[in-house]
Amino acid sequence: MKKLLVLALVLVVLISGCMGGSNPSEKTQSPTMSESPTEESGNTAETGTATSEEPSHEGTSSPETLEEIASMLHFDEVTNGARGLKIWVQGATWVSDSGSFKAQFQTDGWFYSNGLLYALYELPTYGEDYLESGKIEGVEYPVLRIPFQLRDASYSGLPRTIVALDDGGTLHLLRYSSDYEYWPSEDEPQVTYLTEIEKDITWSLNAKRLFSGADYSEEHVYYVAWNNEKVYILAFTVESLNNLIEGNDEKPQPKEFSFSNIRDVIIGWNGIYVLSDEGLTVIKMGDSPEVGDTYPVKGDMMSAQLSEKDAVAVYDGSTLHIVWVRDGKITSSKTLELPGYERVFIHMPDLDYPEELEISGIGGKSLDLYTLSGEKLDKAFSAELPMEPTWLVATIDDENGGIKVSSWGTDKAFYYLWIGEEGESTEGTQTESETGGETSTETETQAPQGGDLFSAFTVKTVDFGGLRGVAVEVNGEPTFRNVEPWFIGKTTYELSDLSWGYFAVGNVLYRVDGGGLKNKYMDGEDVTRSYYGEAYVLPAKVKDVAMGIYGNEVFFASPDGKLYLAYDYEIEDEEEGDASLRVLNYTSWVSWDIAADGVTDIASGDYSYVAWKGDKLYVFTYSDDDLYYADDEGLNPVQPRTFTLPGKITGVFRDSYGDGLIIRAGDGFYYLDTSGGYGYGQWHLYTLSENLPGEISYNYHEGIVTLLRDGKFYWLDLGSKYDDNDELVPYIDIHGGVGVDGNVQAFSLMYNTYDYQLVVALPGELRIYNATIFWDEPELVLDQAFEVPFTADAVYGEDYCYCHINRYDNYFYLWAGNTYYALIGPNNGRLD
Repeated sequence: MKKLLVLALVLVVLISGCMGGSNPSEKTQSPTMSESPTEESGNTAETGTATSEEPSHEGTSSPETLEEIASMLHFDEVTNGARGLKIWVQGATWVSDSGSFKAQFQTDGWFYSNGLLYALYELPTYGEDYLESGKIEGVEYPVLRIPFQLRDASYSGLPRTIVALDDGGTLHLLRYSSDYEYWPSEDEPQVTYLTEIEKDITWSLNAKRLFSGADYSEEHVYYVAWNNEKVYILAFTVESLNNLIEGNDEKPQPKEFSFSNIRDVIIGWNGIYVLSDEGLTVIKMGDSPEVGDTYPVKGDMMSAQLSEKDAVAVYDGSTLHIVWVRDGKITSSKTLELPGYERVFIHMPDLDYPEELEISGIGGKSLDLYTLSGEKLDKAFSAELPMEPTWLVATIDDENGGIKVSSWGTDKAFYYLWIGEEGESTEGTQTESETGGETSTETETQAPQGGDLFSAFTVKTVDFGGLRGVAVEVNGEPTFRNVEPWFIGKTTYELSDLSWGYFAVGNVLYRVDGGGLKNKYMDGEDVTRSYYGEAYVLPAKVKDVAMGIYGNEVFFASPDGKLYLAYDYEIEDEEEGDASLRVLNYTSWVSWDIAADGVTDIASGDYSYVAWKGDKLYVFTYSDDDLYYADDEGLNPVQPRTFTLPGKITGVFRDSYGDGLIIRAGDGFYYLDTSGGYGYGQWHLYTLSENLPGEISYNYHEGIVTLLRDGKFYWLDLGSKYDDNDELVPYIDIHGGVGVDGNVQAFSLMYNTYDYQLVVALPGELRIYNATIFWDEPELVLDQAFEVPFTADAVYGEDYCYCHINRYDNYFYLWAGNTYYALIGPNNGRLD
């Protein structure tokens, strides 16, 4: 189908004369020959007030030679429950996984790492070639040196030119010189390297995201930037864009559109789609875009497929709303009940039939594929994926059976997969690996047998008058509950992943689906006998745990004074009536003699497992190859990087972009750059503030710390700025200073309303406040209050939500003592 020609070919033109040539042979990377990331000795930076102690240790730094640049791109074979290819760039901190980029340029993939932008075309083609022949050939791509910290980037519609958004919200139109460098040679280039910028045209917008795209007529190209309240649109014809870059026309100013709490924006071929408090708004395309139809809907995410008639879908956690748009007008709509997913994506298998769709429902790593034809919605396929997707298209493979999947993962890698009927896999027989060294251990563990696993907890229903729902009561004293604000589980949407209850009894870590229990309860099912959970049988008791940044590996601190990383396991299912547990019995692990206070993890290109004890922070780093081949080759217990903080560490939080760690030590806050995204390089430790006493919780999705100090709430927002040396450094903005009555025991900020709400637990009471945070006069306005027969230790809840993972508006997830609750309030959209 149609696409603006220069947009589709822009980077081919950008390196014209070298992209259409012969294929490299000896230098072509393959999944079985994936090179290790470039490694150098780590350096301790001298700036900042916090000190660090670090042995000479290998770490990732910005590549300098063209060969090093090429070595950062990896092609890895996937065999874990699927067959295909994983494509990733070492140290990537941004990838083109947005709904708008993938709507316009579905087969292309961009990766930003250490100041370099890798622009790859037709990623599924590499996957298809590998599935058919076991080889990857013709790997050619441009790499662009970016002169600022990148937030977003896209095609521009001009040769040698991209459009990009920097970390300060400024839009750049960057034209590069045609003085290219090539590797390994100009005659057979794999990498075409662009470094010199001829022109940089900027617009200062304070934007958070940036997309580009063309309309169906191919007459215009659009640059669309936006933040929470405004959408900025620059519309060009090919002629006017050329005149601008050549200096023949004055720089135009973008047209501004105001909305309340913008959630997402997608550029289609028939409109620019804005999801906000107002609903789904269509902005008409042309020389001067203007607001058109609005479809009343609540939701937090959009998915779109473009054709002569665009299909745009909005999902709210239970209902999928689909509208079809032509020439800026909504021509039809459809509503489908699809409860219980975290994300839903649509795909148009034949662009000539835009109302026949394939619909993918995602929950963690689980995929359900539906087909929609007319009024008929059928579930066609279910599968487990080797990653958690941020964007996905799945389509039925009529020729070979099964399905084909194109997806971006939370690990910032692109996947192209074939999954056979009923999860058929080409995975070979697993062999137990052997690990050496005094600090590693590998033995068989003995799991409780049969129904013994179910004896650790009891599922009940409860009714407290205003609130009712489900309680999971742990029988005995758990050694771990997911109540700490730094805990990030496998879904990570609420504070401490409280939509699931995590708890450990003995050497078994349990994970029960609070959202699923809540939904079953409201559907009238007997949740005391019908529920789903997971059990991880580990080599020791659990004190604190972090899990899931790579796969099903579990990093945990044990009361026995050791740290463990368990990675290889056997799976079986146990059932008791209609209740089921997926049991992962771990058979391989490494360990360290560190009696840690707490643990977390972070993926910043490599995979780092983080522990702390007193004022010491320990970071254990493994590469993708280390973890990928661990099942066959085992893991070695790497030596940690060690950092010393100015006070006792009481919490370590992964920042919302995965670029670094926010550390609470003493009364201060500090930032460890794990990705190299800031000016003083990877592993530099920055001081954010030295005197902010109080209790805290952390909203991972928004990257906001909520601080309770002397009865008043403050919000700490991580940002970046340039210091006196003109280096980019992290800093925190402090907002708020408003209090509530009563003895606050637990609290958390909710992100998915975008009209922020604060939930507060007091003795015998739960409250929801509507929170105004980022204005000159912050305030907390009581929305609802409920009496309960307990005092919550950790709590998350919503009243009025645009939630893409929860089925009901009014709910609470919480721990109180040994009991985990999933509760429904009166404004849940289901009660009369």
